[in-house]
Amino acid sequence: MQQHQYLQVDFLCSTELTEILIAELAELNYDSFWEKEDGFTAYIQAEFFNENQLKLLLQDYNENKITYHVSELENRNWNQEWERNFEPIVIADKCYVRATFHEPKPEFPLEIIIDPKMSFGTGHHATTSMMIEHLLQMDVENKKVMDVGCGTGILAIAAAKLGANQVIGFDVEDWTVENANENKVRNDTNEIEFINTKIEDLNRVGEHFDIILANITRNILLEEFKIYATYLAPKAKIAISGFYESDIDSLVSEAKLHGLSLEKRIVLNNWASLLFSN
Repeated sequence: MQQHQYLQVDFLCSTELTEILIAELAELNYDSFWEKEDGFTAYIQAEFFNENQLKLLLQDYNENKITYHVSELENRNWNQEWERNFEPIVIADKCYVRATFHEPKPEFPLEIIIDPKMSFGTGHHATTSMMIEHLLQMDVENKKVMDVGCGTGILAIAAAKLGANQVIGFDVEDWTVENANENKVRNDTNEIEFINTKIEDLNRVGEHFDIILANITRNILLEEFKIYATYLAPKAKIAISGFYESDIDSLVSEAKLHGLSLEKRIVLNNWASLLFSN
């Protein structure tokens, strides 16, 4: 796997502003975040960092006191970093998400093992946990599933463990796909196919899926709804997240243009997730 030089950007800001800035930065190629009491830390590949772009973004929030500090990441053992910071979580009283260094809890019907390294998707963020909540309430047995922007592979793994008979996941980052492949082995879900690509280059013309999962960002979802619709089988479902409650109306309107009807919405900490059917 190609090694990338990362920068660490530490932000001091209010708790209320943390979620907003994380969503904004996710659209500027920042790909991992640690939330703290007095702000958060964001990570970005050095080649993508643009300080003028960052300053321009923060100007929109100049009435708030925001400071930041940029530093180069030293070579470090990322497994040790995550081990120090990654706590297991429970989603909807049914799904237990842990790392390899946590004790298993067989009393939960669904257990997922994730060692995320620098990939997004541990279940801790509201968007990921809401997507898993949708999956827990769906009939996934023997279904064909697509995971758009798979990150750690957590959603694809959840679908496979819930009985899906075919699962593909893809992401534009090669190191993310490598991490997802490592996680599928940890979960004994080797039937999942993880691909390093974007949806425009997926080259699955003529294939249709019973469930599509897309936990990305509002702008990408708005752009790609038309593509998702072409991949949906009859009576299929699509669950989306990665946006705020205030974005729901625009996403529902776009979905309607492609023959999708809203079935359910979940809102958590101002983040939202929607479930549609065709």
